[in-house]
Amino acid sequence: MGITRRQFLYSIPAAGAGFILPSFFDKAVNVLSRTGEPLIIPPPDITTELFALGDGTGEYRLNIGDPRVGPPRMTLQEFINRYYDGDVESFEAECCDEGEEADLDAEVDQWEVVEYWAATDSPRALAYELLDSLDLGPDLEGPCAAGELQFICGPCPGNDYLGVHATDALTLSLLQERLNQLRTGIHIKIL
Repeated sequence: MGITRRQFLYSIPAAGAGFILPSFFDKAVNVLSRTGEPLIIPPPDITTELFALGDGTGEYRLNIGDPRVGPPRMTLQEFINRYYDGDVESFEAECCDEGEEADLDAEVDQWEVVEYWAATDSPRALAYELLDSLDLGPDLEGPCAAGELQFICGPCPGNDYLGVHATDALTLSLLQERLNQLRTGIHIKIL
């Protein structure tokens, strides 16, 4: 639980290790200062779109898929198939009174679906899982570090928020460059 921060290294020695070249960093800063927009160079073969939704403070919340989409309506059978690996007995043992059988055709309360969906299937959870699995850069601070991604996983007791925030537009430029270096096929689209 908590927040981890990752920054991007830029230097000539780090470039050999696959991090950001100072020339790209300078270009990104220049484009941002002239246009107010991040420098986003799409990968040659786009396989995934990563949506960056501005939150009005200069930060961006990252999502795989439309961030405005909510959880689907589900029958109990669909819910059990998705979140209990289809194991009706385990669900009944955990959630039903002794001897009570679940009505598998009943619609699940939307708040119950939200709890599971937000942590596994929501656009922000999908972005968290994808980006967390990549070698984006170390957890560090220093003179050759720039940008900041915040990986947020239940930042405080009782809060199970899962997501990745880019702290500014420059971070989006550096993230896209790193994604391109890794040949992920991920393209950042700003909403």
